[in-house]
Amino acid sequence: MNRTPSANAPFGLDSKEVKQLVSFTFDDNAYSGLPGSGGVGGMKFILDLFRENTNHDGSPILGTFFLKADNITDNDTEATPYVKKIWHQAKEEGHEIAMHTYSHPHGLEFDWDADPVKRTPIMDLNDWLSEHEKWYRTMEKPYDPDNEDSGLGVKKEDVVGFRTPFLEYNDNLFTSLEKLGILYEAAVEEGWQEDKNGTNEFWPYTMDNGSPGETFVSEAFYSQKPMIGKHPGLWALPMYVFTAPTDDQCAKYGTKPGLRDRIAAANPDFDKESGKITGMDWNLWFEYFMDEDDAFATMAHTFDLHYEGNRCPFYVGLHSDIYCDKYDLNDLEGEEITRIKANAEHRRNMVRRIMKHILSKKDVQVLTAKDTVRYLQDPELLKLN
Repeated sequence: MNRTPSANAPFGLDSKEVKQLVSFTFDDNAYSGLPGSGGVGGMKFILDLFRENTNHDGSPILGTFFLKADNITDNDTEATPYVKKIWHQAKEEGHEIAMHTYSHPHGLEFDWDADPVKRTPIMDLNDWLSEHEKWYRTMEKPYDPDNEDSGLGVKKEDVVGFRTPFLEYNDNLFTSLEKLGILYEAAVEEGWQEDKNGTNEFWPYTMDNGSPGETFVSEAFYSQKPMIGKHPGLWALPMYVFTAPTDDQCAKYGTKPGLRDRIAAANPDFDKESGKITGMDWNLWFEYFMDEDDAFATMAHTFDLHYEGNRCPFYVGLHSDIYCDKYDLNDLEGEEITRIKANAEHRRNMVRRIMKHILSKKDVQVLTAKDTVRYLQDPELLKLN
């Protein structure tokens, strides 16, 4: 099925006739949070949170884990048996296992001295294919908790999703995904366009004619040709931008007025008029240095824009590692160490709050990224009962 980018719900349905699809997605996943691992939180916290909640129809809350495969072969921050065990637990509990490369390479090189900044692809087709092959080779090995050389026992045909590390995709990446028969890619950014405001985002689409979001970013921010060509049938499940609430909306979400001023003070590149931020948790915590209340307000407000607007699916971009105590010890660099305003427990509490906020709304269905595509292809699944 091919799907043209559109702000309208599929199949001619009105926005109030469709379910609000939500998918919690997690990158990297190097910290298990299991007893004996040396850290609290991480993937165990996420799996426990999912297990403690259900959809309105009683179905389980399931998420998508974009796994970096060398976390179970060359992990210098946690013993690999713990990581492998929690990955296996996620798989057995029905969560989606998806690809995030073997080694998390950069796909682009940035010339920050150029005006405008210039992006240059540094991964060719064979580089991407090599990363994919290493991922499969590692993950397809049968699971054995007592064998350090074991994998996860995933079947190649069951892996249909991919997210590009650092959101640094280039056209070679999408060609490689086509060769593998991958169903969707989940790093293409949407929402930076001036006429997009969270209520009228493009629903997920197939990249038969590239990506409108990438075309805008390339031309408006870099004065370059788009990084994505035509890839018929390959779905883009976009990384929609977050939008921080204005002063008159802050109290609704339990934070102080002046949120956009605080963000601009933390990072002068922030556009206070639009309030838009890259839609990943890392940016909230470590680029704009938000505290728990400001991060929750930004994420909850963005969800509400989707929900009260055209009900475009809401993909929650997270890193389970950030919600482990070990992250602050092992992963923070430079100014991040002194400027962070939320420790791991504060960050975990934000995730608890956003889960509660989302599930407080009727017509919401939380499901894996893979299953959102299934709903997008079937009007009987998408429309309200």
